[in-house]
Amino acid sequence: PPTLFLFGDRDHLKVPQEKFIERARELDQEFDLKIYKGGGHSFMTQPAFQKTSTLDVQAFLEKEGILKPSD
Repeated sequence: PPTLFLFGDRDHLKVPQEKFIERARELDQEFDLKIYKGGGHSFMTQPAFQKTSTLDVQAFLEKEGILKPSD
């Protein structure tokens, strides 16, 4: 299924996340990946990342035809 991964580059789970992405690529899995500089775990709830991450998710959902493009 269409998949979007959002990770902060300062997340304490960065190493297992990177291993997951590496393995998914080895298996030729298709996905969109967004890495947010300065983001920790649950970075999307922090004001500095809320707008950008929300817009990235919206763009992904529009690209996949799940949401209609906003005007």
